[in-house]
Amino acid sequence: MINRETAPIVRTIFECVYAGLNVYEITRRLNDAGILPPSRYKLERGFFTGNELVGREHWQKWTVRTILADRVYAGDLVQGKSKKMNGRQIAISQQNWIIRSNTHEAIVNREMFFEVQKILQDNASLDKSNRMEAISYTENIFKGKIFCTHCGYAMHRHRSKEVYWFNCQTRWYVPRNPAFRYP
Repeated sequence: MINRETAPIVRTIFECVYAGLNVYEITRRLNDAGILPPSRYKLERGFFTGNELVGREHWQKWTVRTILADRVYAGDLVQGKSKKMNGRQIAISQQNWIIRSNTHEAIVNREMFFEVQKILQDNASLDKSNRMEAISYTENIFKGKIFCTHCGYAMHRHRSKEVYWFNCQTRWYVPRNPAFRYP
């Protein structure tokens, strides 16, 4: 059954990618609009009984990417994505997934879903080719040691040619507090 309350949000996410927005911009817009991320929505509606299952209070890029990759929104049922082997969960190659099309009402039409997948694939290929041109990274000796003083999350290391710098990724997708100025 489609959740009539959240379906427009999912549809908007797909439409934004189709219109040319990237995942950062979509995440920022969702947070600016004050839309609850999935785990917070489930907690507020009583689907979660404990806080240990609840994620962060703001949308994250990986949450948007997960929604964009899920064929359930195109009306398909996908099973067999992973299996348990020697007590560990192992991913199964996409060719071996069990996919049943048109098992339920779709939130986004099939053409848009696959066009968005193509756009995301093209963007990933372009990003990968740009990274291949760069020289290899050095080990990040500050990993897990530098945290943002405002949100408390770990700072992310970036590189521009041979210069490394750190910033808080949260500032890109969390609404800004007007009383607070980012450096």
